[in-house]
Amino acid sequence: MTRLRQAMRDAAVVLGTGYSLFFVSETMFWSLWRADESLLVRVGGVLFYSFLGYILLALVTRFRIGDAWGLLIAGAAFGWIGEGVFAMTLFGAGGIPLPFTIAWTALAWHAPLSVVVGWWMLARALRAPRVWPAVRLALGLGLFWGVWGYGWRFETPPVTAEPVEFLLNATGATAVLALAHWAIGAGRAAGFRPSRIGIGVAAVATLGFSGVATVPQVPFAPLVLLPLLALVWFALRRGAGAVAADAPGIMADFAPPLRLRNVTGLALIPVVATATYMFLLEAGPEVQPHIVFAIVASLAGSVVLAAGVWKTVRRKAIAP
Repeated sequence: MTRLRQAMRDAAVVLGTGYSLFFVSETMFWSLWRADESLLVRVGGVLFYSFLGYILLALVTRFRIGDAWGLLIAGAAFGWIGEGVFAMTLFGAGGIPLPFTIAWTALAWHAPLSVVVGWWMLARALRAPRVWPAVRLALGLGLFWGVWGYGWRFETPPVTAEPVEFLLNATGATAVLALAHWAIGAGRAAGFRPSRIGIGVAAVATLGFSGVATVPQVPFAPLVLLPLLALVWFALRRGAGAVAADAPGIMADFAPPLRLRNVTGLALIPVVATATYMFLLEAGPEVQPHIVFAIVASLAGSVVLAAGVWKTVRRKAIAP
């Protein structure tokens, strides 16, 4: 019974983490419920991000990551594996060529927004003694979602939705986000430790997919992906050497219980997102926010990652 209970707790942490990552990486990115999208597709997406989330959790716990710098580096690995091994957009997509796709979207979106903000910072805000961190974060996410959703009208062909459709999609997705963070808490994420079997299965699945799909379609993929992941491994390993063996790490931030009033603050996300979206559709400037954000965020993400690697590798190792 104890093993079954622990397995259920671990599953709650992994699935909750997977949905949290999916929410920012996919639901907010695509903004609208697309015509060719079904509920089954979304469920499959959550399961896929749970798989990537397990890899992220393994990196966080294995290297005892204790700050945003280390988490950003692990988030880069999360983005590069997802976009490189599986989506294969890392090697050029949507008219964006290499090497720009190294930063977009892994360093511009996945690492800072999905991992640092949507998973870690939001978890801390939902557990904070006061409600204001959750409110501020919800307002920021809602505003960003509305602006980004507005940007889809500049695509070819334009993609838009009625405000009611936008609100329903955002509200439903945010409600599940609250459940996801509840699942992370119920699973006692602070004590989560990936098993050797789980890590082995994740490694075999990733390498297997690379062999049967990624490399046959993109023969030069290892020349791009392996140095990036080697950089991550080197930085995280050096960083782990500067952390005491008994240091709690960022997983300790998931230990306090969720505060109900903070969780209710998430309701601001769909409200603010929809209001922003409606306003911009009526009076928005003819400026493509996608292009502006992609350029600025890619540059900023690359600089921040470089700073994070520099800070991490320069830490002095703790003598055994």
